[in-house]
Amino acid sequence: MVPENDEEALLKVVMNQPVSVVLEGHGRDFQFYNGRVFTGDCGNSLSHAVTIGETWGENGYMKIQRNVNMQGGLCGIAMKGSYPIAYVHIGQLL
Repeated sequence: MVPENDEEALLKVVMNQPVSVVLEGHGRDFQFYNGRVFTGDCGNSLSHAVTIGETWGENGYMKIQRNVNMQGGLCGIAMKGSYPIAYVHIGQLL
């Protein structure tokens, strides 16, 4: 998991791999997003799971404003970030 409410940690992880986040995506501003950096009105009632990568706003990704004066980031984007890690299970060889 990415540390909760830590946009700097989220940014560091996203620079190396995609990250799944949950955010509030049901407001009018969110629904009518049109390609600019999203700075619209939203809270942190988490309702949509999405994957973010290095290039928000390109090829179907959404750009969301960072460093807002709001715990959890804009739309709660920094509240529940997670990313896969390698897991190796060494079993018995037959």
